[in-house]
Amino acid sequence: MNTTRKFLSTIVKITSLSAAFIACSVSGSLFAQSIPNLGEAAQFSVLAGSTVTNTGSSVITGELGVSPGTAITGFPPGIVQQGQIRSNDAVAAQAVADARVAYNNLAGQAVTTEQAAAMGSGMVLIPGVYHFTSAADITGSLVLDAQGSSTAVFVFQVEEALTLNNNAAISLINGATASNVFWQVGTSATLGTSSAFYGSILAGAGITLNTGATLVGRALAGTAVTLDSSTVTLAAASTGGTPTPTPTPTPVPGTELPPVDKVIDSQGQPSTAVIKAGATSNGGASYGSSFSTSEQIVVNGELTYEAGDVGKAASVFVVIKFTSTSGTAQWLMENGDGDFFAWDQNVESLVSMYSSNSIGTSIAGKLFGGTLEAGRYEVFIGYTAQGGALIYSETPMSFVVTQL
Repeated sequence: MNTTRKFLSTIVKITSLSAAFIACSVSGSLFAQSIPNLGEAAQFSVLAGSTVTNTGSSVITGELGVSPGTAITGFPPGIVQQGQIRSNDAVAAQAVADARVAYNNLAGQAVTTEQAAAMGSGMVLIPGVYHFTSAADITGSLVLDAQGSSTAVFVFQVEEALTLNNNAAISLINGATASNVFWQVGTSATLGTSSAFYGSILAGAGITLNTGATLVGRALAGTAVTLDSSTVTLAAASTGGTPTPTPTPTPVPGTELPPVDKVIDSQGQPSTAVIKAGATSNGGASYGSSFSTSEQIVVNGELTYEAGDVGKAASVFVVIKFTSTSGTAQWLMENGDGDFFAWDQNVESLVSMYSSNSIGTSIAGKLFGGTLEAGRYEVFIGYTAQGGALIYSETPMSFVVTQL
């Protein structure tokens, strides 16, 4: 798709940083098992008690958080989209508490089947509560069959460790959904290299996703979550097949986004907020300022809020000034639905691209991309927190696209 023409007609699609995920309620299924109330944990794709560590080009869709620990490393090069990075803030702390309640709920549900440790090799399971007296080990293919019921629930109670071996895959058929699959794991869970997994994992200890592992669901760990070029997509009502990564540009390996030179508030005073942005092309190894119309360009952004604003309600804005090769300038603004449209340069008319009732320490993700029209692009990022002034990048991130 040529993003340029949509961009210049003011309908560019971007990867939105906003999300509105609602905690699941108890299912009305005919089966005895039920969906636990995840509370604040429902919005988290990755949640850990101590640390989250990433290596390589992982992509997380949904919130990422740690509490009571604070260590989150590897973002970038990893990307968090449609959510925030939360290091021991009030939301992450509540999510950990809610996940613990959900873990206990799952552990206490009445067992329908005592299951042998070895699974896979084309095995088909119907809705129920499956109990493993020790570990669970999945090889090849494991199929979850909802038997035509979109409200069917699968609960797996694993007393010890859960392992999905390399290249193994879970598949959903006949109405099964990732949002209705839960794995309560007594110790640790490991998803092998290039494996594919459905469901929310609530582990008493750590969760590891090895190179290329894909999870549609949640990784909620009592201790640490470790990622390696992995993909975690928050569970929605998705059915069938093997989970595939959300189409997202690969983050630039080993390269920090460059900070903008000057961040101020609307009174012209310096701000302690940090705004970074950069453009790269064709999965390149560095950010640049000059590209051609034949290149696939990706623009990424990162915003670290002022410390005093963490936990407040806030809105984030992105504005682009595009100047064509003929010298015609056009100001564009994201409208909150993933589209850009003309902006009249009036601050009062700014519409947020992302809003939250309680912001974390930072937010990052893709802003826009594609094959772009020749011209100069200047990208401005800003935000307002409850009771505060507009804070924004007075100096834009800019790059030029030349006609090949």
